[in-house]
Amino acid sequence: MTGGGIGPSPSERAMAERFDRIDELRAEALDLERQAVADRHPPLRTAGSYLQMLTEAEADDLERRALRLRRRAAELEWELGK
Repeated sequence: MTGGGIGPSPSERAMAERFDRIDELRAEALDLERQAVADRHPPLRTAGSYLQMLTEAEADDLERRALRLRRRAAELEWELGK
């Protein structure tokens, strides 16, 4: 707390909100990565099927989305360090 007031200053609140957003982005990326891993390990009955090909394409999309989220989190973190 600064300025003798009650509660955090506006800049401290803004920084805390950015850290919360970074954590949210990373958590969402982790969820997407977990789903992609699950999609890549299908039941044996679907191995080699058209459905499995579609599922793996979706897993690729999930991994790309996760990468974009992680990149955005890193950008926000870098901006905080300026």
